[in-house]
Amino acid sequence: MVTLLFTDIVGSTALKQQLGYQAGAALLRQHPALVRELFQTLADAEAKAERLIAQGPRRLNREEPDLQEHPKSHPLNLALTARLRRETTLTLRQIARRLRLGSWQSLNDKLCLRNKTAAKAPGK
Repeated sequence: MVTLLFTDIVGSTALKQQLGYQAGAALLRQHPALVRELFQTLADAEAKAERLIAQGPRRLNREEPDLQEHPKSHPLNLALTARLRRETTLTLRQIARRLRLGSWQSLNDKLCLRNKTAAKAPGK
């Protein structure tokens, strides 16, 4: 599969007029490299998330399908969700979809409850 991305840099003509054609064009030539860097950053974040998803259950001698056997609010699911939020750029919506944990709003509520409970625990 191939994805093509077309971009339109709003104000590019005005930028070249303001900076001069040479300077403006040189600045605009940086655009493709910046877009490539952004996509690489996103790909790296997604790869890291997949590694964490694979590692999470294995630490408890489980496999990823085991996550679906537990209730959505199971501590293992919530711990993995919290770790993914802390260590990756994935949104709750992406995590909920990837781990099949229901709506992201419901997942957010469960995480908030988990955090409040942890904060009230003795020794905190």
